[in-house]
Amino acid sequence: VFGLMSTVGWHIGSIALHALTTGLAFALLRRLRVPHMTAGAIALLFAVHPVHVESVAWISGSPDLILAPALLGSTWFVLNTIARPTLANWSAAIALYVVAQGAKEIAIFFPAIVALAVLASTSTAGTASDAGPAARGSWSIAFKRAAPFAALALVYLVARNAMLGRAAAAGGGGTEWIADVCSAPQVCAFYLRQIVFPLWIGPSYPLRPVIPATIDWMNFGAPLAVCVIAGAWMLREAWKSRVAALGCAMFVLPLAPAMHVSAFLPEQVVHDRYLYLPLLGFLMILVPAAARLVSKLRSKPSDDEAERTSRDVSAPSSAGSGSVMVVAVLLAAPLAFQTSRYNTAWMSEIALWEWGVQSDPGSAFNYTQLAEHRRLAAKPRSSKPDISGLIAARVAADRALELADAPSELPRPELLSALLVRADIATDQARYADAEADLRRALDKLGPESKNDDVFKAYTRLAICFDRQQRLTEAEAVLREARARLAHKKCALTEKLGVVLYRIGRKDEALRELESVRSLVPSEFSFDSRLVLFRLGNLYQETGRPREAQAAFREFLNLTANMPGEDILAHRGMALKAMSGG
Repeated sequence: VFGLMSTVGWHIGSIALHALTTGLAFALLRRLRVPHMTAGAIALLFAVHPVHVESVAWISGSPDLILAPALLGSTWFVLNTIARPTLANWSAAIALYVVAQGAKEIAIFFPAIVALAVLASTSTAGTASDAGPAARGSWSIAFKRAAPFAALALVYLVARNAMLGRAAAAGGGGTEWIADVCSAPQVCAFYLRQIVFPLWIGPSYPLRPVIPATIDWMNFGAPLAVCVIAGAWMLREAWKSRVAALGCAMFVLPLAPAMHVSAFLPEQVVHDRYLYLPLLGFLMILVPAAARLVSKLRSKPSDDEAERTSRDVSAPSSAGSGSVMVVAVLLAAPLAFQTSRYNTAWMSEIALWEWGVQSDPGSAFNYTQLAEHRRLAAKPRSSKPDISGLIAARVAADRALELADAPSELPRPELLSALLVRADIATDQARYADAEADLRRALDKLGPESKNDDVFKAYTRLAICFDRQQRLTEAEAVLREARARLAHKKCALTEKLGVVLYRIGRKDEALRELESVRSLVPSEFSFDSRLVLFRLGNLYQETGRPREAQAAFREFLNLTANMPGEDILAHRGMALKAMSGG
């Protein structure tokens, strides 16, 4: 829709989706009979809160922006079915739920949210302790409305498990399951702090998995106390109000998978984007509770208000609602300032990771990212490399290695990335011995049995290092060793081998190597593998085989039609020019 390289449409779309979510949240709260001012305060705080910057300003945060309005919209249509169980309402509700499932996996928790939303809507008193036939009828309606979504969630889980072959991704950091239990209080307390007091904010934070060897009062005892107090308060509010009970579900359920810290890299166990829907849920508990507290502290209510609140302990007075709206407006100003300030971090990769090393100065990952993007910025295509930029990149890479090499009770997967980036910088600076030493160390660290992408990167960078020194025979040997080890990267490695053979002067051998993997190209989904066809087209043209050259270029263009990237566009342009005889 927006083109391969344009980001403007994505940003406009993200802002529009966030605005839509805010509007739907307000409308849904009003549908649940939350007073205007209270609903407005919730929507206002949700709209400007800085924890949303990662979701709204970062294009890759769009799953939450699709999920949230889809779930809220689906809930709206489910509530419509209570009075008007028409095909149109049911179709809209189910269609939006399917959209939400396609956006993010946490949509599987939606049936519980549906049930609680229906309870909040059908309750005559709005309290969780209603009794009698009306309450029993409400529960019956809630279960019936949630049943189709539970069935869809089950289908989704079965299909996902059949395709992926497992229920969850393997832990990136290799930490054991005990880390999930030990880390849960710290992670939960962190997210509560981010909601209530978002003064410290960034792309990553100095939280690491807690394991028995590192457990202490600050990373377990104190956070556990905070979580127990907060949890008790939430349960108390949920008992008073079904709207608060719905808020609890919206806070806890989408956030629950984020407690699985062993699935993350040790330096990336928390992220603001996981709070997109949970923030709305928390505000649905906090703001009405604050309004009720204000009502209670004010002068004695009128007879009408006393009669109403005796029927509904969850309902704040109009005075309480007005007061929380005033407080929300006052809070919105500093929150909006923090949001605006943090937006600047997402203007460029360098700005983001410079912010990242401030928010988490002990992160090797952050310094590696900063080093890589400083290196890329120092290597413009149309001019000479920026020497000072490469030096700054080297400083960041050295710091990343220093942090990654530090003794730790936790695995340090960041070490490999730091070695690869520092080797790239050394190659750009023509410090080939240093580059080779880092790459050899990376391969030793990976071990002979490893076959992941880091092995591919280390081998190809080592070949480039040899190529830059005109040590082409050694580059050939490295690529052949890599190809024997990494069968799943055979096309990509053969393309690079073909280039080296061509540079050595063994053109016929280069052609044979490229032709031997041509049939495998469509099944290897990287651009490097597609380049086999581009190289074949050039070789066919050079050897006087124009018809075969045209066929190779055409297949290359077909297989790269939807691939973004400046390098891809450049090669596509060269292929089109070659086909037209230019």
